[in-house]
Amino acid sequence: MSLYLRSRRVLWTLLALVTLALVHTLAGEGRLLLSVTGTVVLPYRYVLVVFGSAVAVASTASPTPRLDATDCGPLARARALHLLAGACLGAACFALGTALTGGAVLVTLRSFTCWFCLCVVSASLLGRQLAWVVPLLVLVPLVRWGSREQVLAAWNWSEAPGTSPQSAALTLCLLVAAGLALLRLRRQP
Repeated sequence: MSLYLRSRRVLWTLLALVTLALVHTLAGEGRLLLSVTGTVVLPYRYVLVVFGSAVAVASTASPTPRLDATDCGPLARARALHLLAGACLGAACFALGTALTGGAVLVTLRSFTCWFCLCVVSASLLGRQLAWVVPLLVLVPLVRWGSREQVLAAWNWSEAPGTSPQSAALTLCLLVAAGLALLRLRRQP
């Protein structure tokens, strides 16, 4: 097991998740103003949670995929535990940071869950190293049309209130998609 942990650089992953959660906490409501084709405001917490989710999923990538293809079971279980631990640790770090600043913990947990699910889907389609691609593609419409004049879209899972049924339904759909993606991902080294 220690060889698995060292080869996946789990300590660096842990450090990256904690650092991203700390920056997430310190950034708070900070926003980045983009004005390429009009004014778009990008909250830092969007990008930081996306990065945290991508780090957690991408850290399961194997440095020796051909050797891992010969696995008859133990490695797949270790990878599944690694993915579960990354999800739990990432969610806990970001939720703790949000709780310390008095933010909505449920919204942060839902946001991390959705981004993590998108990272899993991306990893199953494009490979674990590219777990960030699909979430970044989804980030564009979320930032562009997720809120209009301080009014949040109900489907904007990163900021909509915790009681939003549309965001809850979207989260459930993403969980189902991630579950299906995991079935495919299990067979990939």
